[in-house]
Amino acid sequence: MSISNFAKKHDFEGTILAKDNVNGPKTRTLFRYLKNASGVGNIGWNFDGKFLVDKSGSVFHVQDIKDLEQMIKELL
Repeated sequence: MSISNFAKKHDFEGTILAKDNVNGPKTRTLFRYLKNASGVGNIGWNFDGKFLVDKSGSVFHVQDIKDLEQMIKELL
């Protein structure tokens, strides 16, 4: 079953984004930049690819979603 069919079946009304490459030779340009800027190698799975960018443009990899709120407070 495709993602869009699954979403329709469950009455999802949000935006469905396109699937894209975050590793390998076809890595999306944005993810290549974020990984290089933060020192991250390959993104292991889809929920591992979270990054914060501060107002000066520094990139930080969010390793644990539990740390996200504190990281945002520190960067503000």
